[in-house]
Amino acid sequence: MKQRLHLYYITAIIFCCCTLSIKAQKELETKLAGLKKMSAISATIDKYFQSKKSAANGVLTKQDEKDLKHWKRWEYFMSSRLDENGEIVNVSEKIFNLTQQYRIQQTDQPDLAYGNWSFLGPNSTGAGIGRVNRIEFHPTDPNTVFIGTARGGLWKSINAGLTWQCLTPFLSSLGISGIVIDRNSPNIIYILTGEGDANIGGFTENYGYISWSIGVLKSVDGGLTWNKVGEFPGVSNLFYTGYKLIQDPNNSAVLFAATSRGLFKTGNGGLSWIQVNNQRCFDVEFKPGSSSVVYASVLALQIHLYIQLSQVMPVPGNIQSCPTFILTMVVLLLQYHQHLQLWFIC
Repeated sequence: MKQRLHLYYITAIIFCCCTLSIKAQKELETKLAGLKKMSAISATIDKYFQSKKSAANGVLTKQDEKDLKHWKRWEYFMSSRLDENGEIVNVSEKIFNLTQQYRIQQTDQPDLAYGNWSFLGPNSTGAGIGRVNRIEFHPTDPNTVFIGTARGGLWKSINAGLTWQCLTPFLSSLGISGIVIDRNSPNIIYILTGEGDANIGGFTENYGYISWSIGVLKSVDGGLTWNKVGEFPGVSNLFYTGYKLIQDPNNSAVLFAATSRGLFKTGNGGLSWIQVNNQRCFDVEFKPGSSSVVYASVLALQIHLYIQLSQVMPVPGNIQSCPTFILTMVVLLLQYHQHLQLWFIC
C-alpha cells in the first residue's frame, strides 16, 4: 500500500512542476524514487531547483519560479499531514480511524441528532466559504433534508433548511459524494465518501488537495453513529473518490456506487460489493419505474458511454457509445412521460 501511496505522491509532485521537459521530469522522478520521508523529498526538490538556479547564473526563469512556488505550496500543505515517521499518508483514512477509536473510548451519551442551530451568514456566497455537493430528502418528511459537503461532512435539517445539525462531527474533513436514505427504514443512512467533484483535473487534483474516499459509511440510528461497510474490491490500497450513490427503488439492500475507480454494486446493504465496470463512473441512475435497467456515465478514452446494466449480471451489456465530449463530467437526467428521455449534461 505504501509503495502505491508514495508513487501517487511522486506523480503529484511532478504535476507541481508540470511545465518541465520530459527529460527533466524523468530526471526528477528518478531522484524521488524510493523516498518516503517528507524531509528527504523536500531536500531533493530544493536541491533540484538550487542546481537549476546555479546553472542559470543564480537567477531562476519565471517559469522555474512558478514551478517552485507550486511545489512550496504543496510542501506546506502536506507538512502537517504526515505520520509519526514523517511519511505521507492517506489523511482521510487516518482521521476516520482515530475518530472511531475516540468515540469507542467515550463513556458519555452520544450527541443528539437534533440540535438548535441558527443561520449566522454570510448571506453572500462569495469565494471560499465552502461547497454543498449533494442533497437528499427524507422519503416521507419533506421538511427533513440532508446535505453533503466537500470537506465538512453530512448535515441534517428537520425544518426545511432553517437550522442544521452536523451528523458527522467526529469525522473531520470528510468529503461526501453520495447520500442514500433507506426508503423503508429512514434511520438507515448510507454515505459515499471522497470528494469526486474535485477529482477532474486542475489545481485541486494536481496539487493534492482532494478529500480522498474511505468507502461507504452506514448509520442505523439516524446518523448518531457510523460504521464502515465492506470495502470495494480491488481499491483498498488505492486512492479514489466517489461520485454518486443510489438505492434500488424496490430492494433497499441493493446499492450502486459510482467512483473514480469504477462502478460497484452491493446486494446485501454494503456487506460486500462487486465491480460492474472499472472505468471512472461519474453518474448512475435507475430507469424510472424499473429495477432491471441502470444508466451510467462512464469515461473511457474521453468517450462517455451509456450502459444498460442488468441487476443480476455484474457485467455491462448493450453498450451504446455517445458522442465524444471534451469535458470530463456528465450528469444523467431521466424523465419519464410516455417515453423515456435520457439527457446528458456535459
